[in-house]
Amino acid sequence: AQLADYGAEVIKVEPPTGDFWRNRDPRLFHHFHRGKKSVVLDLPSPEAQAGLRKLIDRASVFLTSLPQSQLRALGLDYETLRKKKPKLIYAIVTPWGLSGPEDKRGDLGAYWGFSGMASMLAGAAPA
Repeated sequence: AQLADYGAEVIKVEPPTGDFWRNRDPRLFHHFHRGKKSVVLDLPSPEAQAGLRKLIDRASVFLTSLPQSQLRALGLDYETLRKKKPKLIYAIVTPWGLSGPEDKRGDLGAYWGFSGMASMLAGAAPA
């Protein structure tokens, strides 16, 4: 949201089921995604992958939270995109880190549970 606040065109890619928080807590979703455009892409589909590549072709920044294994499978890993677009700013924001025992997890919901955010959002007192 902060990039959009500063005037950047931000396009959030969501699966056909939508972002988990869109329906869970619309206020929280809109707070963190204010000013962003949204596009629905079913990334396992070759057509959706082609659509995402078109977006990346005109982007300055690629920010993702997908695990590295999924990025590699989709051809969206840093090494692949750097060859095609050397000036692209590439950033991965993952709650599980890029290496270590949990690095292949893609379950953001579990992260919210582990971090205590889920209980805070549900109104429970922090442990």
